[in-house]
Amino acid sequence: MRRYRNILVGVDGSQPGFHALEEAIRLAQWGKGGVAVIHVAPSYEGDLSLVGVRNIRAVVRGPGEQILSEAVEIAESHDFSIRTIYDEGKVHERIVHHAMARDVDLVVLGARRTLSMALFCLGNVATRVVHLCPADVMAIPDQAPIGWEKILFAFESSKCGKDVAARVIELAVIHGGELRTLSVKHSFLGSIRKVPIGKECLSRRNAIECLESIHMQADHAGVRNEGILWCGRFHRVVAKVAEEQNINMAIIELNGRMRPVWGFGRSIIGRTIGSAPCPLLFLGPNRINAAT
Repeated sequence: MRRYRNILVGVDGSQPGFHALEEAIRLAQWGKGGVAVIHVAPSYEGDLSLVGVRNIRAVVRGPGEQILSEAVEIAESHDFSIRTIYDEGKVHERIVHHAMARDVDLVVLGARRTLSMALFCLGNVATRVVHLCPADVMAIPDQAPIGWEKILFAFESSKCGKDVAARVIELAVIHGGELRTLSVKHSFLGSIRKVPIGKECLSRRNAIECLESIHMQADHAGVRNEGILWCGRFHRVVAKVAEEQNINMAIIELNGRMRPVWGFGRSIIGRTIGSAPCPLLFLGPNRINAAT
């Protein structure tokens, strides 16, 4: 069974970023793995010499090096050694580059629980990394610890990938957690509601068959599992179910509907990151294929 042993953590100097680092260290200690911490500073294209700055490089690197120094202090407080990486450029692109170059198992990022207009218009780094990175990506809200006692596996379709479901069950086995499998029937205008298990229509029947299939796989692996069907907007359903059932970890399957939106608006993934009360772990077909 595969554990996360090679972890890359992105920090930006914020409290959510440092909290994500602490949680990643705990995860690496449990898995007997290592952690690399990266800070990416935006490229400076101006001319600092015009304002009398002699050591331009030091001015540009200074804040980033201070952030990495704080990261090292956090790691030392946990009796743990980390590697640090300083880079410049577009944050999500450099994080993905280093994740691929180091063949990491997991990228960990801090997340802010907010639906502010700034994030609505501009998106965020975590959303872009999720869509572009070949490794698994975990977004951790500030003050939310990583836990595996109650795992929520959520997907927005009437079917989910068999390999993805098998990977989720494997994670539940590794960590000894129980599973809630959530199928979300997308609805823009409808209210959030739990749908009774029945076979009145084809789409609902397909979802129920998928939930039953996952239940059989989980039962065979010795994992307690309950399948549930909800209707509503995906990010709101995930947040509501996670809060009501005290979920420790929500695992999300990526699909075509969750495509990125780099212009006006945010993708479903961006909204889910902004509203979830617990850590989110994102899996997709490219990650599953690479792991098997």
